[in-house]
Order: sequence, then C-alpha cells, then structure tokens
Amino acid sequence: INSNSSSALSVSGGGTFAVPSANITGGYNGNGITGTIITGVHPTPDPLAYLPAPGETGAPPVPSAGSLIKTSLGGNSYQYDLYPGTYNNLPTFGNGDKVIFHQASSNGNGGIFYLASGGLNSSSAQVVMAAGETGGLMIYDAGTGTGNTINITGNKDSSVTLSPRTDGPYTGIVLFQSRTLTGDVSIVGNGAFNLSGTIYAPAARVSATGNGSASSIGSQWICRELYLVGNGNINVAYTNTTVARTRIISLME
Repeated sequence: INSNSSSALSVSGGGTFAVPSANITGGYNGNGITGTIITGVHPTPDPLAYLPAPGETGAPPVPSAGSLIKTSLGGNSYQYDLYPGTYNNLPTFGNGDKVIFHQASSNGNGGIFYLASGGLNSSSAQVVMAAGETGGLMIYDAGTGTGNTINITGNKDSSVTLSPRTDGPYTGIVLFQSRTLTGDVSIVGNGAFNLSGTIYAPAARVSATGNGSASSIGSQWICRELYLVGNGNINVAYTNTTVARTRIISLME
C-alpha cells in the first residue's frame, strides 16, 4: 500500500482482514487485521507501467469491430454472444440474461474486448466463458465517451466466471482500465462468482463486495484505491500463473 496516510489501511465494521503480510508506506488502524504488517516501507512502483495499452506503440492494435449475437430466451431475457473486438455502448445486461464471452481462439482479435465507449454494466446476469474455446480474454475499458465504468454484479441464482488471457502480452490480465480513467471498477460477488486474473485500474478505485460464503474476485489487484465491503468473504485466488507478468531488470554476464 503506497499511501503515506496514517490510515492507509483501515478496517471497520467487525470484519477481518487476513493476509500473510502487508507492506504499507503509511500506517493502519482498526481491529481484525491479521498477518505480518510492516509500515514505513518505500512505495512500490506500478509493476505494469511498462505495458502499453491496445493501440499504443509496441502493443497489439485496437481490434476490429466485435460481433454481438442476441437471441431471445423468452420473456424479457436474452442470450448475448460476444466475440473479441471493439464495442461501443454495450447493452446493460440484467437478471435472466446470459452473457457468453467468446475466447481468444474464436477469432483473430487476440481475445481483447475493447470498450471504446459505454463501459460494461452487468447486474445479476449470468456471465460465462464460451465452452470448447481456449486463450481466455481481456476486457479493456478505453475511457472515451460517457458512462465508461465496469460494473459486474453477481446473482445467487446465476454464475459469473471470467478468466484472463493465457498467452501474449496481456497474459494473466482479465480487466484493464485506461490509465486516464478514474471511474470506479465495481464488482459485487453473489452466488457462484469466480473472476480470476489481474484487475488493473491504475488511476481508479476498485470496489469489491463479498456476499454469501465466498466470492473469488480476481487474483491480483493493481489500483489507486481499494475498497472492500460486504457481508461475506472475499478471496483473492493468487497464483503466479494467473496474474500479469511483471518486468524484472537485472544484469547478466
């Protein structure tokens, strides 16, 4: 935690914050904090500052237009099949909808869902990866236009399952928000909620809510602020194979 505030980490509400260790530039307050807490450490630079966004020099190009196929499920519910590509103003996905994100192997756009405007808003919809495909995905919020936020809310009667790219420059990243975009990334875990990979929003606040027995919300968070709330457990399912690759500079002979 890079903040030099005396309450850079603050825990309230009777819950617990359990980690093996935490390095904090400033201080902390509140009860329920377990683990080895080290204060006064030097701030940690952004470990992904080297990584260009889609369309920037050295990065994959902005993908061609994505394909969205909408199929009625009866009533006011729909199935949405989304293929990697560029999107403007996606629909708001709601209760009863099924949203299928097709993976990198489905076309030549590198598994990138480039949100040129409108962000991603899903409330109580079932959100899954396409079966029988490989490569995972990365959702990139470009931060142009209005309403550019990422909001994903699970539902006890449906599931949310998203996993990151498995190769290429964006390996391990599931959500990448433009470095100029300050709007919150809001993720609410309810029911079967499994979002793996790195959530990278360097200029924004990530708000993660855990309800129920457990929600797996990302494998790594890199953000300006982190706000955790809820009535259940939030698990960070970290392994070194499910997060973004960092650059290590060293001397070799």
